[in-house]
Amino acid sequence: MKINFKSSGLLLAVTCALLVFFSCSKDNDDPINGGFIEITLSDNFIGKDVYALMDGKDHPASNISADLNNNGTIDANEKISPNQNGYFIFNTPNKKLKIYGNFSYFNVGTAVTHIDMVKYPQINWLYIGGATTLAVHPNNEVETLVINDNKNATVNVKQFPKLKSINISQSELATIDFSNNPDLQSVNVGANKLTALNFSNNKKLSEITIYLNAINQTNMQALVNSVSNGNSSSATFAVVGEGFSNMTEKNIITKTQVTTLANKGWHVYKVIKNSNGLSYIGYSGS
Repeated sequence: MKINFKSSGLLLAVTCALLVFFSCSKDNDDPINGGFIEITLSDNFIGKDVYALMDGKDHPASNISADLNNNGTIDANEKISPNQNGYFIFNTPNKKLKIYGNFSYFNVGTAVTHIDMVKYPQINWLYIGGATTLAVHPNNEVETLVINDNKNATVNVKQFPKLKSINISQSELATIDFSNNPDLQSVNVGANKLTALNFSNNKKLSEITIYLNAINQTNMQALVNSVSNGNSSSATFAVVGEGFSNMTEKNIITKTQVTTLANKGWHVYKVIKNSNGLSYIGYSGS
């Protein structure tokens, strides 16, 4: 029998390439190139609709899919499109769910207990609620972080070195360290349990909101000393609150401390809640 070595060599090369491809695919366990987010659902959301906003302003989303049946591939019915209100809806019988696609905005509210973004560093805008915890890639792109009604006493924002805006309000936050966030421009940590703050490494700030915490006069002085000059002509410092039900203002800031902030270019305000919403009134200190 005559053997065509040229054809046999080509066949062998193709076979080897296919073996390498499938081996790598199995090890990677990633049906779509570009990585994924893995969310861990709250028990009461398993088998129920989970609504996620992934297509925010200036953050378009495309090619969204999810491994709903956890079989390691994306089936035809697992390619997800937003509903008329812009929500992507996921329903899975599994505790964990991998979400794939092109997106940089992610808001899944209180439906999850954990978000693993280690294999998806592209997220730029992140909203989490409830008792959600995070695992992130060390070179992640998160610039805006919103955490609401979170019962964790600490939040590690040092893992977000590119952070520009953070809002952690109405939570149980007792301490937070901004030393690894040099690009911060806006901070809202109102309605927490903070007793001290330091902004020494945050030279770009133009908005600070800290009302409804428990910062005494001594720690407020340290905070005032740590604040750099306001980074805009309208730099705002919202320090005390009034009119919030079931919340008592424990921050103390003196007239001298307010004057120090004013000399640094900050406009100091009291935030008053009324039937029309929130009003910001100039505040001279206590």
